[in-house]
Amino acid sequence: MNKPLKVTAGVIHRGREVFIAQRPEGANFSGYWEFPGGKIEEGETPEQCLVRELQEELGIGTRIIEHLVTTTHYNGDFCIELAGYRVEVIKGKIAVWEHTDGAWVLPENLHKWKMTPADNAIIELLKAE
Repeated sequence: MNKPLKVTAGVIHRGREVFIAQRPEGANFSGYWEFPGGKIEEGETPEQCLVRELQEELGIGTRIIEHLVTTTHYNGDFCIELAGYRVEVIKGKIAVWEHTDGAWVLPENLHKWKMTPADNAIIELLKAE
């Protein structure tokens, strides 16, 4: 098996709701919903990656509040190591640039959305809060 692809995901809150974004056509898991984030680049920490990705994908400045979970998800020969963080928006308003759509959802309703399997550990944590 190849080395895991290291990625990040950010949980953005608005009251009790969390923001999820729909993956675009042509992407792995196209049409699925996810917590936004992206691939960690060479020489970058997971936290630096997430702040950069949320700026690039959603046009917002963020601050990491806390690390939630790091989990590994296997999908056949493909392996993802996902680091999930709770983040706070400190600048700008969310704009859906890289995704098909975005939505604010109560954690207990996330099971009604077709979420990427790698996000399951984050979902379980949020539902337990």
